[in-house]
Amino acid sequence: MALREKGDFDGAIFALREEVRLDSNNAIAHHNLGAALMDKQDLDGAIRALQEAIRLDPKLAITHFNLGILLTEMGNDSGAFAAFEAAVRLKIDMVGPHKRLASELGKRDVPFAALRVLREAAQFRPRWFDDYRTSLRFETARFAILAGSGRGKDAPSPSERPELLNQALNWLSADLAAWRIASSDPATRPLVHDKMTLWLNHVDLADVRDEEHLTGLPPAKRQAWEKFWADVRFLNDLTAPRELLRPPLSR
Repeated sequence: MALREKGDFDGAIFALREEVRLDSNNAIAHHNLGAALMDKQDLDGAIRALQEAIRLDPKLAITHFNLGILLTEMGNDSGAFAAFEAAVRLKIDMVGPHKRLASELGKRDVPFAALRVLREAAQFRPRWFDDYRTSLRFETARFAILAGSGRGKDAPSPSERPELLNQALNWLSADLAAWRIASSDPATRPLVHDKMTLWLNHVDLADVRDEEHLTGLPPAKRQAWEKFWADVRFLNDLTAPRELLRPPLSR
């Protein structure tokens, strides 16, 4: 591990291959070899090493997660899905597997299932959910909006949808408040601006942002969403780089 930390990937790989040769049943050694091969961008070799680690110890949650990342890069969506699902099932102490699994479910057009995965992450580690920097609360709100708008193959019943949209508004409002506080630091303002720009353009938020969709909501809900988006636009303008600011009107 010390060789990897120093950036000597070739040396680390050589040492780990020797460790595996001396103890071929050491799952951790195979995992570490896979991680070193990932650093070296030897994806095929890394996949083989991680698969062997899992064969020896199927409960290595982080190995399932790393394997899922590699399989995603290789275009093996079904394999990646199974790997992320295993990592989540093993209660890995990371937010990444839940987000990755939710993303894979989103690709399969089942946003309500993705929402359930992210809600599980929120219950498992509430601090992740409350930390706006993880984007977990935003992602949960995004899938709640899709499900609450009747999108996807697994759209919930019409009676369930209003509450999902209410929850999404509460979650996004909490994130907005956190980003507003973060904007007081000049060093963070570019990131805040980028996030607000993302929200203002994200296609998955269109059902609660764009006028043609808002008109279908009850008046009170429409007004609540309109106020929210006005606040987002205000923060977006407030944190915009000077060159993006609109010039004042000439008198």
